[in-house]
Amino acid sequence: MINSRHIKIKLSLKRKLEGAIYLFTGVFAFSSLSSYLIIDKLNLPFYLPELLLFPLLIFKSKVIFFYLKRLLTNLKSLIKLIFSLNIIGFLILLAHLNYPNSIGSIISTSRPIIYIILIAFGFSIPKNINFKFMFYLVIGIFIGDFINVLFISNIPYQAVNIIGLFLFISLPIIYKKNILQIITISSSTILILNAGFRILILTVVISFVFSHFFMIIKASNRPYVLAKKVFIKIIIFLIIFFLSSYLVNFYIQNFDLDRFTYFRIYDRTVNLFTGGIEKSQDISRFKKITWIWTKFYENIIPKGFIMEASGNIGNYNDIPIIWFYVTIGSFTSLFFLPWLLWKGFNFLIYKLKTSDNVDTSLAIAVFLIGSLLLLNGRFLYITYESWLFGIILGRWFSRESFLIKNKF
Repeated sequence: MINSRHIKIKLSLKRKLEGAIYLFTGVFAFSSLSSYLIIDKLNLPFYLPELLLFPLLIFKSKVIFFYLKRLLTNLKSLIKLIFSLNIIGFLILLAHLNYPNSIGSIISTSRPIIYIILIAFGFSIPKNINFKFMFYLVIGIFIGDFINVLFISNIPYQAVNIIGLFLFISLPIIYKKNILQIITISSSTILILNAGFRILILTVVISFVFSHFFMIIKASNRPYVLAKKVFIKIIIFLIIFFLSSYLVNFYIQNFDLDRFTYFRIYDRTVNLFTGGIEKSQDISRFKKITWIWTKFYENIIPKGFIMEASGNIGNYNDIPIIWFYVTIGSFTSLFFLPWLLWKGFNFLIYKLKTSDNVDTSLAIAVFLIGSLLLLNGRFLYITYESWLFGIILGRWFSRESFLIKNKF
């Protein structure tokens, strides 16, 4: 009896420690807070968020080695991994030929892509993703971004983990946590007001709308259930809308919201939807979208990972499709990007036929990634954002690997 009680206490402590480590990893490694800790507090000469992953890697070392062994002993997966890494090496070589004196910048540009590939292969193996892992991780990401934006950053606008914010909104919807939905939307509103990036508004809208839409579609074969779900979603939406509107007005009237931040979030958004593109300062962004066809022929031959070396980070961030044009060639991109999104939609269709879990949110993320390819490329060159993109890709490609039970 005593041994049984001792075992239960030990398991309970282990579960609490596991949740704490996931939360810690989200706060300190996967959020914008990591940059502040690494550069400003640890005074390292370069950005190394990998250091903040050590607690998770040590705690889950057995699981990591288990999946690594499965990956390396599967000939088909091993060949794909080696082929992918050879492509990366080739693109590094191409970039070096174009910019022979910028090897540091080239390696820096290629690092997030290497992580995306390695993480994608790793997360393609489990049958599903543990809810506790992903939920605590995205809660941690939000907390880290919230702390950094509201209490640490001294600039009028501060980027946050976009994919993390998407999952922060989507997971409570998929798991039907109505109260948590109100909390996440409301707290996200405060974050957006202070972060100063309109892409965050779009991220929340895409996550909220498509997550609810997906759940409604799944209930469409049962009219009563469908009607009930639609009614509940409308009520939740109205509550969130009025609560968020109140929070916005209360915050603007009672707190010192930076005028430039207010302009970036409110004025530019209103001007964009009322046709004032010049006032919204989006002329250059709209012109960059035309690069998709005007710069096609000049980028048929790939140049490799030259983003930092060429000094065009801003352009590649604003229109990531051009990043693919330059890196792997426009002709290759013409086939690669639709294929990538097709894998996402294919996984989404698969999730329509299966039970809802973390993978459902990762499947719905295809709408976010499709939008980001036109609007924001941070998930391709910011290390901590690339990690989540790698997880998403791994799940999109995981249907071939549903062979073993989940251990993560």
